[in-house]
Amino acid sequence: MSVRVIKGGLLTTVQDEGRTGVYHLGMPPSGAMDKFSYRVANMLVGNAPGAAVLEATYMGPELEVRADTVVAATGADMPMKVDGEEVEPWTSHAVKAGSVVEREREIERRALAHPALDARHAALEAELGDLLFAVVNLCRKAGVHASLALDRANSKFTRRFSEVERIAAERGLVVGEASLEELDGIWDQVKQREAGDGRRATGDD
Repeated sequence: MSVRVIKGGLLTTVQDEGRTGVYHLGMPPSGAMDKFSYRVANMLVGNAPGAAVLEATYMGPELEVRADTVVAATGADMPMKVDGEEVEPWTSHAVKAGSVVEREREIERRALAHPALDARHAALEAELGDLLFAVVNLCRKAGVHASLALDRANSKFTRRFSEVERIAAERGLVVGEASLEELDGIWDQVKQREAGDGRRATGDD
């Protein structure tokens, strides 16, 4: 898809899945900061797993699309507008050539938010920070490299998402349009198949 950049935003970068398996050489995985939102965005617009996306921080970009396409906004509370009209996040949207797509400033949205919402967000952030700190320290005590464990978990879920997309395509389903029940069923099937492969690999079957 070709776009014309009208405004680049505060910090808009092109990100993909990252590079795993070379942490021992001093190269971190990098890639999209919010891996879940990144993968869902690609699924919503029908991209292949690992395709690049635009990741924005605080102030999103303003772009003119040069061809008919499908767009989606996931992640933080930065609403997307198409030709000045706000559209739903976490949803696929077909746009025409010449349409202008922009993401509202998260700074402005947060400034307008009720103070109680900000307080709850700060409290949640603090609780999750404590939880992450505890998990990392648990890894240290157990002799587990936290970053490597996270890399492996990312790889596992990448495989699972790829399988979900493959099975959905075989059934004639569009991931972005499938029901939660259909996706849950496929997800369970992928996990069961993965568990079976693990048992065969260890000779348990």
